[in-house]
Amino acid sequence: MGIRGLTAFIDNNPQFLQDHKLHDTRIIIDGNNFYFFLYDFFNIPCHFGGDYDVFCKRVRQVFCHFRTCNISPYLVFDGGYEPSDRKLATVLDRASKRRYIAGFISHGGGGRILPLLTYEAFRKVVEEMDIPHASCVYEADDQIAALANDWNCPVLSNDSDFYIFDLKGGFIPLDYIDFNLCSVKSHKEVGNSGESNHYLQVKIYHTDNFVKSFNGLDKTVLPLLATLLGNDYVDRTAFEAFYKKIKYPKHSSKHFVLPKKHRHLIGLMHWLNCLSSIESGLEQVLELTPKDKRDVLKDTIQRSMEGYTNKYTYKYFNLFKFFTEGDTTELAEMGELCDYYGNPLPSWFSTVLRTCQIPIVLQNVAVLHRVILNCQVEQMTETSASRCSAKVRQIVYGLVMSSTDRRLEKKSDTVGKGRRDISVEEYDREMKNLKKFYMEPIKEIPDYGNAPSLEEIPKLSQSHRQDIIFSSLEIPRDIYGDNMMSLSLVFFAMWIWVHNSVPKISLNHLKAYIVNLIMLHLKYWRVGKGQISEPRDMLDSQFHLVFREMSEKDLNQLWKNLEKFFKKPEHTKKNPIEPDVIHGYSQLQACLHDLICLNRLLLCPFPTPCLELIFHGTFLYSFCRELHCRTNPDLYIMEMLMKNNPVLQLYNNILSALTRVISLHFVEQSVTHRKKNCVKNAKKKRKREENLLKKDNPETRTGYSETVTTETNSMSLEMNCSIDNRFSLLQLDDESERQKDFS
Repeated sequence: MGIRGLTAFIDNNPQFLQDHKLHDTRIIIDGNNFYFFLYDFFNIPCHFGGDYDVFCKRVRQVFCHFRTCNISPYLVFDGGYEPSDRKLATVLDRASKRRYIAGFISHGGGGRILPLLTYEAFRKVVEEMDIPHASCVYEADDQIAALANDWNCPVLSNDSDFYIFDLKGGFIPLDYIDFNLCSVKSHKEVGNSGESNHYLQVKIYHTDNFVKSFNGLDKTVLPLLATLLGNDYVDRTAFEAFYKKIKYPKHSSKHFVLPKKHRHLIGLMHWLNCLSSIESGLEQVLELTPKDKRDVLKDTIQRSMEGYTNKYTYKYFNLFKFFTEGDTTELAEMGELCDYYGNPLPSWFSTVLRTCQIPIVLQNVAVLHRVILNCQVEQMTETSASRCSAKVRQIVYGLVMSSTDRRLEKKSDTVGKGRRDISVEEYDREMKNLKKFYMEPIKEIPDYGNAPSLEEIPKLSQSHRQDIIFSSLEIPRDIYGDNMMSLSLVFFAMWIWVHNSVPKISLNHLKAYIVNLIMLHLKYWRVGKGQISEPRDMLDSQFHLVFREMSEKDLNQLWKNLEKFFKKPEHTKKNPIEPDVIHGYSQLQACLHDLICLNRLLLCPFPTPCLELIFHGTFLYSFCRELHCRTNPDLYIMEMLMKNNPVLQLYNNILSALTRVISLHFVEQSVTHRKKNCVKNAKKKRKREENLLKKDNPETRTGYSETVTTETNSMSLEMNCSIDNRFSLLQLDDESERQKDFS
């Protein structure tokens, strides 16, 4: 939730906050707020799809600093949307705002949105560092408050709702925490021998300080204050008649910094101070509301206030016992979920939701038959990037809804007439608008049979769960090599990406992505030789083996050749942003996102990829754009990866493995849409590239050509013009059919 204008008011009046040295304590962190804040706080680029390696590095640094200060973090995440739909309007409004910002960015404008896979990258680091974490069933705010009061420790968040909760240990706004380590000046400042000699400088808020500033305002009226100011459940416009009747104190400006837009807040505080009880205040508000709207508004106000008064009770499961005893048995008892028709969901499903082992979106599918898709930075005149992975989601929906579908077959009279009874209501972008679609679940899997129910999934063997992915998505089983098992989902994503992208991606998109994989693994190989240990996903990988064969000199040269593409590109009117390049990789991210969701639902029959090793938006955009500007992209790649180098062979092996099984029915469209400045640069480089080509022996040229003209039973490409012609096109008939949307 969030209270309108309260954060800005406190920012303008810092007397409500106190300096505090944070160390030797537990802290309860608002998980959703935290990863969003960190990505923005460290100003990590978001315009090209997310630089997850930079983000993960920063997250590790923050948690390492917590440990140095003997701070024990506990992360609590929000759960699914409430079945009452009382927050639906707010969620859809935020989705619309995100879509607007994404469109603005795609045309070279400012703004920031959170990249699609940020949560998955964050969760992976949290899991790797053994940070305790859990997900609530619905809204987490009051459950966070209850846990913090049990432990008498602070809450970390930027959610203004925590200014209202009466927290014993206080509330630390994330905007007022300095993540740089501070050291004590002397041993006298350290109390017990077990205490840390480091701390983080923060500012802390207590409700006592706040109410004292308003002549000893009763803390019990703060929930009413939050409601009348407007939050995620009730809009302030509902109280317009009430605000017109408020009297404003004449001398309030002497005590507070008060912009005009906050004048109503001071008037409201003065009114609350004069109340004899909350009930009398509620009556005054309702008296100024039209009679036909009073009952609805009264119910809305009461439910909003209840969200702030429950600061000691655990609604669905006891977070205190979960974190202290590690007991998950209570999850099945208190946190029992029911599906869309009120039937209990399997206990294992509730448990893995609460322990964050599967995405919370699956709860929304099961309980609400509703999903609100996040718009990325995309080409707004094209089809939504999420359409590329629509079939993956339909398979997910089929697995989650299979139990319900079979029960409904026996009780067909219970089925309503609404489309949500048998479909999932998706909210997605259509051009520049947010539109509702109905996606039918896939319940029959080719060469497998009926989709297994949720009850059956844990009983299936790993090979059976793998078969579901192979068969349902019709992915060739030999798409990855024996040494690439850790990247199996990445290869699956590329397969779906190529066959379902609209508009069709260019061959340069695919080639740049393979180079991106190599460079991210090289980046962590180089880091691994320093003080920071290598990520687990690096061990025994094909990249690891190739880098072992290379000399230190060659590794450094390889890094030097391509390091510049990790830097944020500069755009001008003559060198504008290219949204078609970004859109292509947004489609790939959608495929990765939904495949990871499917894999987790099936209890991970394939390894979950480490996002910091597979996707760097800035590099992908810059390098793909560079290939578009080259007269001969393949020769440029060969030059960057260095001829006769194991890395070049690795690149060719991956590309060949993909072209053996992928029907490349796309066309290099971007070749025919070069910017003038790219053409000029390409002409200058052509002579040097032609000289390099002449130096190559015939065998080398033949090998190079084969990576483009490979012919197999699943792919047939014909070179219809010279490879030196930058307008050469590789084209195949589209053998796949676009999945229909139901609107």
